[in-house]
Amino acid sequence: MHLFTDVITSVGVIIGLAFAVLTGWHILDPLIAAVVAVNILMMGYKIATDSMSRLMDQAASPEMEARIRGAIEANGIGALQAHDIRTRQAGRALFIEFHLVVPGAMSVDEAHAICDRLEDSIEKNIEGSEVVIHVEPEYKAKPEESGVVPL
Repeated sequence: MHLFTDVITSVGVIIGLAFAVLTGWHILDPLIAAVVAVNILMMGYKIATDSMSRLMDQAASPEMEARIRGAIEANGIGALQAHDIRTRQAGRALFIEFHLVVPGAMSVDEAHAICDRLEDSIEKNIEGSEVVIHVEPEYKAKPEESGVVPL
């Protein structure tokens, strides 16, 4: 994005200078310079806010959260629900944490197999993701609400 802004700036300066020289309309040069300056400011703002958001542990986008929920629904067979899904972006890494409710009679091996399946699916489909799952017994299930993924 930074490089693209530099290219647009250079092209704008050349076009402004060329039009001013060829047409004799010297007002074109400062007008195009103003357009280029506004572009630099807008792109600089976007680059800075994107960078700062990632440094400040921004949550994943709603689209990314929907992909995570979809992966949990598709691969959480055997579990009862997932809740308290939290995400945070730190640089290029996306950290994903959630609680997975399993039947109380389920063995540790069975619960672990579900967690492995979920981790593998999410990390394969979402580049740079790191998944942490906290397994809970069924009495820890939460009532159906917007943050709960029924399985």
